[in-house]
Amino acid sequence: MSHDDNIAELEKEKYLKVWQHDAYRDHSPGILEQERALKIFAKFDCQTVADYGCGEGKSARYFKLMMQDAFGIEHAPNAVRAKGIVVYEECLWQLHHTPHSDAAFCCDVMEHIPAMKVNLVLHQIRAKTRRVAYFRIATVEDYFGPKLVNKPLHLTVRTPSEWEATLQRHWGHVERIATTDNYVVFACLPTPPDELFDGSRDEVGSGDQHAVPHDHLTRVGSNPEAEYSVIDDEFEPEDDDRKG
Repeated sequence: MSHDDNIAELEKEKYLKVWQHDAYRDHSPGILEQERALKIFAKFDCQTVADYGCGEGKSARYFKLMMQDAFGIEHAPNAVRAKGIVVYEECLWQLHHTPHSDAAFCCDVMEHIPAMKVNLVLHQIRAKTRRVAYFRIATVEDYFGPKLVNKPLHLTVRTPSEWEATLQRHWGHVERIATTDNYVVFACLPTPPDELFDGSRDEVGSGDQHAVPHDHLTRVGSNPEAEYSVIDDEFEPEDDDRKG
């Protein structure tokens, strides 16, 4: 087993345990971002949405009902409970079978990624997203990991400006939509838009041979021959909103 595979398996084992707890399931920040994300996706005429780190699949289900199509990507198979959606069981830095989509939705996920894998995850999401990517990222330590499994779940805790700089390495235009004490929201595009995201900002694929409708998960194997251009994770933070 490679070092990458070992990290992926250790993270998967951790989340298989975490998703056994109803308290963790009851915490679903992505639901709070669905309507705002949908408005942005509509502005750029998106027809398909990929929910990266979809968890139970609630947001993937919402977008499937509201748009032409949506699917999820989730590493822990016991997480998914939503019916009538396609979910790919893949690690986010090993996306070998996930199709392309017009839009990406990734809420309260990036802070869970090991720091050395952050840029690889973003690189792959960028490569698979045609038009716009929507991120909500927590900027504080997590509550559930130490309480439920005696391990942290938020492995990459950065300030809003640090996350913005990281996203700018992958997208030509990064728009900060909202900033709070606990999280930050971004919309990312390949190039600057003709219009800004009026009314959306706060002040403070095609098919795949492995994709089938299901009640739980579409399970796919990894492709050891797949190669990706990896951007290293060296990173210069900005100081304007560091929390000390």
